[in-house]
Amino acid sequence: MSLVQSKKRKRVSKKNKTSWRKHIDIEDVNDFLETSRLEERIGQVSDKPNDELFVEDKTPKKQKLTARAQRKLTGSKPPRSFLGLENTSQVQDPIVKRNRVRTKEERKHFIAKSIAAVKASKGIIPKRKIQAETDRLNSYNKLNEREQSRKDKKQAIIDKDIWTVGDVIEQHTEYHTQWIDKNVVEHNLANTGTAIKSIPKSAFHKRSKLRNVAIPHPGTSYNPSKKDHEDLLQNVIELEKKIIRKEDHLERVTTSMFDKMTAEQRDAARRKEMSAGVKELEDTDDSDVENDDISDPDTYTAINPPVVVKPKDKKKVRKAREQKLIQQKLLKAKLEKKKVTDIHRLRYLKEDIKDMEESLKIARKSKIVRREEQKFEPRRLAKVVFQEQDIDFSMPEAICGNLRNVKAEGSLLKDRFKSMQQRNILAPSVDVGLRRRREVKRFVRKSHKEEEEQPNSKKKQQAVGKMHFVGK
Repeated sequence: MSLVQSKKRKRVSKKNKTSWRKHIDIEDVNDFLETSRLEERIGQVSDKPNDELFVEDKTPKKQKLTARAQRKLTGSKPPRSFLGLENTSQVQDPIVKRNRVRTKEERKHFIAKSIAAVKASKGIIPKRKIQAETDRLNSYNKLNEREQSRKDKKQAIIDKDIWTVGDVIEQHTEYHTQWIDKNVVEHNLANTGTAIKSIPKSAFHKRSKLRNVAIPHPGTSYNPSKKDHEDLLQNVIELEKKIIRKEDHLERVTTSMFDKMTAEQRDAARRKEMSAGVKELEDTDDSDVENDDISDPDTYTAINPPVVVKPKDKKKVRKAREQKLIQQKLLKAKLEKKKVTDIHRLRYLKEDIKDMEESLKIARKSKIVRREEQKFEPRRLAKVVFQEQDIDFSMPEAICGNLRNVKAEGSLLKDRFKSMQQRNILAPSVDVGLRRRREVKRFVRKSHKEEEEQPNSKKKQQAVGKMHFVGK
């Protein structure tokens, strides 16, 4: 049994001579004839020497190219994508002579050529050539400056603090590209573990124009001059007066608005308010009460008399129509009169416009001043409004005498905390103080839920099981 599987032969017709010659296998016959003919021409191969049968190959061996030389050779060849554009056909071009594309100078009209020749002979240079030369010179200068700055950066000594916060371009925190949008980059890098970190723009500029450390008033010194200390006390007095005026205003518009009344007057007013609308029963006889149907809930009594619809007569309709026409005539007359008065008032319009422009100018100036003031004011960062810290001051009696006995005023920690709030770094907050822990209620389990007595070893666990801790 042969291991080689025989191919399934295709069934072809061999009726004709041509089909027989086409599909018959005659390779062995051709090989035999080839060898027999060769032996007839040159004789037996075994009788011939090697010099007659073989020829020595004297062509030098091809040297193996290096990787760099191979890359250069590959780069000199046209790209493989252009192989389809090569003409591999052996058919000659039917157009023997093809027209050459003329240059820009050759395409010019003969009149333009003559004018250009005359200008060139006179030494006149066209404006576009001058502009082209200047643009080329500027581009070369920019290129040289860029190269020089690059060399200077390499040779320069780094004396810049890398922790200083500059603008966005210096920090290189934003993704800059003209081909891909930022949201596309973030989308593609979402699941790769390479997240783009962006610093908010508010980190690159100061949030307030106030100084980090404000210069204190000279009167707050432990050994101030008399004038400075008096100025400080005057500022404190003015601030306190402002607070007192505000409290008086709130007292006036809230508590003082209502009249004071006694407890009896208050109860009487409340009783009268709650009993409004209730009909007071008069003192009537028993016979009248019996005949009255108030006690009967089924009876209906109307408070207001029934409305009777009376149609208008012709006289009332005519009077109403006449009054309507009179009102329309009065309105027209009033409009005509207004037109006349407006014509006479034209001379005053110029003054009104001038006054309006002056008022707008004043309002615009005050708005600019207010905007400049707002730059130094704290912004609203929380529901709590920022309140400035009280001015630290000492009375004249506290700073006289021995300097060792002078009591220090203010707190450095509180001052820094308030400064950060004022400079919009921290949100204003309220001191809640120490938080009290909630009380724990304790109670004993119900008697009907108690278990039977257990041995002494489990009494402690039972007592603990009977105690429950419930929140307030």
